[in-house]
Amino acid sequence: MNAGLGIWNYGNYSNPQVDALYALMMRTLDPTTRKNYVQEAIALIMQDVACVPLYSSKAFYGVQQDILWDPRPSMYILVDEISFKK
Repeated sequence: MNAGLGIWNYGNYSNPQVDALYALMMRTLDPTTRKNYVQEAIALIMQDVACVPLYSSKAFYGVQQDILWDPRPSMYILVDEISFKK
């Protein structure tokens, strides 16, 4: 596992070939060329899939009584969903 791009996803997935294609995708404006990079990356990713995580127990939250917020099932925290009691 590459410690680079894998730190940004829940599975810590990283593959040097996929990471290189991702870098190309991010600077390619031609839709056809970009689509080809995406398809190539997906084909590589599909070869690597060993399991699909259906549950993650790494969710710890602490909330004060004056904060109004409900955690999302996706574990993403959107700041605009957090408010304070008045």
